[in-house]
Amino acid sequence: SCSVSAHKAEHTVIHSMENVIKTGNVDFEYTRPADPAVKEERDLILAAMSRLEMKEHRIHEAYENGVDTLEEYRQNKERLQAERAHLEQSLEALSGKQESEMPPAVQKELILKNIHSAYSLLIDPDVDYEMKGAAVRSVIKKVVVYREGPRDCRFQFYYYI
Repeated sequence: SCSVSAHKAEHTVIHSMENVIKTGNVDFEYTRPADPAVKEERDLILAAMSRLEMKEHRIHEAYENGVDTLEEYRQNKERLQAERAHLEQSLEALSGKQESEMPPAVQKELILKNIHSAYSLLIDPDVDYEMKGAAVRSVIKKVVVYREGPRDCRFQFYYYI
């Protein structure tokens, strides 16, 4: 555990961004943006799968309580298994839609542009701290601080798109 003064942390974040802007050299992680339509469809499929589990439980209870015959239970179970397979295929197809990535050159160009925009907000004295924080969080995933001595520490920045 360690602590770093806010002034030193702010200075280090700004210095890191300046360095990236000057050199154009940045290691980053591409985080695919969440498509609201895909998320909604995924949620619907997961809800349908949850309802399917309840149906499976109910047909099993109906068989155990003697309401359904073995043949009726078998037919209902096959029908629900087919429905589950269809939902799982839909979920896999949906995952495939999200796997398309932008080319690495476009990624790097985009992250550099985003870092430059965030940096511009950080150095502007008229921008409030809430906006500056949002700008930093839009390009920096996390910052790890390594304590190298009683007064020395090293920062490692994890950028992302």
